[in-house]
Amino acid sequence: MEQNKQSDGDRKNTHNNRATLAIRIAKKLPFVREFTTIANAYAYSGSHLAFTRVAPIKEIFSRILAKGAISFAIAKILMRYAHTYKIDISKIDAPTLNIGTFPTLLGFGIGIFALLFAIKPEFIIKLHESKEANGFDAQILNVDLAYPLIAMAGIVFINFLLKFFPSNNFTQTTSISSFIYGMAMIFEIIGFIFITAFSIISKSKNSRT
Repeated sequence: MEQNKQSDGDRKNTHNNRATLAIRIAKKLPFVREFTTIANAYAYSGSHLAFTRVAPIKEIFSRILAKGAISFAIAKILMRYAHTYKIDISKIDAPTLNIGTFPTLLGFGIGIFALLFAIKPEFIIKLHESKEANGFDAQILNVDLAYPLIAMAGIVFINFLLKFFPSNNFTQTTSISSFIYGMAMIFEIIGFIFITAFSIISKSKNSRT
């Protein structure tokens, strides 16, 4: 029994070591380095452990992969719908739509991200102090904006590459999936702005009473 537990622990440690090694290798590659660092911190909900460990698979799935899977499923449904009703989906030109849409939204998001530096230190301190009650650290303010921004930048880059290939089922599905995923990121930024503003206003009212 003890040997089985020890072997399970060894397998888990081996898996973690391999995952950590893969992340270290990825961080040495241009473009990939920034994405993996921010994505891992996002999956870890801003925990400082993100800089030394790979986030648990459960967190990676719930925070990142689930949205991707849903976006892909919606894209396939739309593709099936277009095929059934003889709609020429190539006329939409999703890669061009993505390239034209997300740079503007990315600029908006970067502007919001810059406003983080204008948040009063007292609010950040209160978030740190109420970490157990809130269930999250103040660092989540950072990662919940940084990941959507780098995801949108990645979407623009991927769709730029797709323009070099002839339109087919793969390129259309990829571009439509990335558009839906990017819009999910925009909704997440809007939700972040709402929750942060609500918290700041609430704490300001409480401090006055």
